[in-house]
Amino acid sequence: MISDNQVRIVHTLENLHLIDSRLDEENSYDFLKDSLLHSSDWHRYEYPNLSYDVIETLCINFSCFSAKIKDLKAGKLLSSLVPLVTFRYLMLSDGSWSNYYAIRKKPGYVVEGMQWSNGLIYRVRQDVKDDSNTFQTYQVVLLIDETTKVLHNFP
Repeated sequence: MISDNQVRIVHTLENLHLIDSRLDEENSYDFLKDSLLHSSDWHRYEYPNLSYDVIETLCINFSCFSAKIKDLKAGKLLSSLVPLVTFRYLMLSDGSWSNYYAIRKKPGYVVEGMQWSNGLIYRVRQDVKDDSNTFQTYQVVLLIDETTKVLHNFP
């Protein structure tokens, strides 16, 4: 169920850290791992291979203008500012997961993202001094399907 706060927030890379995860940390870890295994046919755009400004613009364009969810009753894709799934977990140095919302947080990187039917955005960041509103971004990945790339003129 989508809360009132989630509907009012436009789901973009800029405010991803403010959006609640719909999955717990373990399921978030498994979800992203599974999504990446099945994304071989999708186009990948990535920071730091691209500048942060370029990847941010691509992510905003996707989430605000190109993102779609599948309507199971009608069998077609509908534009949506709200993703199907939002996720977040703490990635430890060995690649395993831990709880992000913990009293005694382990050192690690925050992995968070959102997925629609035609694409996925995720970011790897590290909180600065235990402030979840100030952080250093290490990686941003945008994955989109072929149809979205062609129809919306992604590079």
